[in-house]
Order: sequence, then structure tokens, then C-alpha cells
Amino acid sequence: MLTCGKLVVTFLLIGGIIWYLEDLGELGSLITRIKPFYVLLILFVNTLDRALMSFKWSWLLRSRNQPLPFFQGLKIYCASMVWGMLLPATIGADAFRAYSASRTGLDANEIVASILIERIAGFLSALLLGLLSLVLFFLYGGLDHRFYIVWWLGSVMLVGATVVFAASFNQSTFDLLHGHLLSRFQEWPRRL
Repeated sequence: MLTCGKLVVTFLLIGGIIWYLEDLGELGSLITRIKPFYVLLILFVNTLDRALMSFKWSWLLRSRNQPLPFFQGLKIYCASMVWGMLLPATIGADAFRAYSASRTGLDANEIVASILIERIAGFLSALLLGLLSLVLFFLYGGLDHRFYIVWWLGSVMLVGATVVFAASFNQSTFDLLHGHLLSRFQEWPRRL
């Protein structure tokens, strides 16, 4: 019964999207011109991406003694990708992933921490990729002297973010942040 309901909702949503599009003939001609090889390639690359992301996430959880089986993590990751289309960008998918993983019996605090670490690592990777792209543009004559400030600001951001990220793994830094700075906020609601 539940599967039947899911199928009905799926077909209604797909029908709504198709109805929203105005030129169905053009959409149909575009779909029929797609070569099957490219469809399979897109599906393969997308599945590989989700598998790598799930492996990374389960690895982070396993490092905190929170084992999440790979296929269960892949199922949660793929479901969160679908829910991420309906919920607010990024945060909605992560919230769904945290909720779904906590339903498996894992510690919710560790799940949220692993998602945050994953996001920080993604930010650092994107920043590094952007800086490397700027270097390539500069080497091949695509950028002039006006972009030096972007290069320097990006470099400072990368170094600063990497230092903060590395410091977050230090126990004394954690104790300073949690014990001294954040402990002041524990009594804050009582003062109001």
C-alpha cells in the first residue's frame, strides 16, 4: 500500500512538472535526440559520485565508532538528494540525512558533526579548485593584473580555513572553545 502511494505521488509530481513546461513537443524532441550511451554515462557518473560520497560519510562515522553500512548510507544519501530538491538547498538534504541516519540508532550528535566536517572539507576542496583554476587562467593568459587581489584573498582564505579546520581536531582547542567560550552561553537563557 505504501509503495503504491509513493508511485502515485511520484507520477503526480512528474505530471505537474510536465504540465508546468509549456512546449511539450520540444521537450519530447529533446528527449528522443539523447543518445543512450550518454544517458548510461550520466547515470554511471552520478551513481559513482553518490557511492563515493556515501563511502566518505560512512568512513567519517566509523572513525567516531558509529558504523553505518555502506548500502544503508548510499540509500540515505540518494534519498536525501531527492528530498534536497524539495527542501531548502543543502540544509534540507543534510537535515534529512541526519534524521534518517539517527533513525538507524546512531548518535545524532556524531551524525551532525560528520556532516559538518564533510561540508568543511567540501568548502576547502572547492576553494582549492578555484585557486588552481585562477592559476591556470593566469598561466594561459586569461587573467590580467586586476585578478591578483582575488588570488591573494583566495589564498588567505584557503590558508585560514585550513588552519581553523586543522585546529578543530586538536583536543586543547576543543576544550578552549567548549569549556571556556561556549560555557558562557549555557547560562544565557536563564539570565533572560
